[in-house]
Amino acid sequence: MNQEGVVAEDWDERLLVSIGSMKMMVEKSDVRREACAAKAPRTATGGTDARMAAAGRTAAALDVRGKRYAEAEPLVERWIDDALLAGNSPLRLIHGKGTGLLGRGLQEHLRAHPAVTSIRYGTEEEGSTGVTIVELRS
Repeated sequence: MNQEGVVAEDWDERLLVSIGSMKMMVEKSDVRREACAAKAPRTATGGTDARMAAAGRTAAALDVRGKRYAEAEPLVERWIDDALLAGNSPLRLIHGKGTGLLGRGLQEHLRAHPAVTSIRYGTEEEGSTGVTIVELRS
């Protein structure tokens, strides 16, 4: 298959690749890196640009329902990094109720995260035990 795609997410041995409006999971061994177009030169306001870019792609909520912990953890990490750059807090992590394993695993991860000051389950109005509210340091 000889098409250009963009890696949307990296899940260890597999990648979520975007090709136009289509997304597909592929094995890393089936993908090769190619040179990309030259990037625009960085300006003196690089930090501001990064914050603006993060603010544009950061949502106050992340839905990881149906994912396994190994799939959800890197998404949560990227989400927290973007939220820190954008100054977003509190955050709403939607993991669903199910067996509770995903929510408990992510909460354990978040408790050890240096950027997280507190976590709690959502109230009934926020989604109860299917949601974790995350407060980040400022």
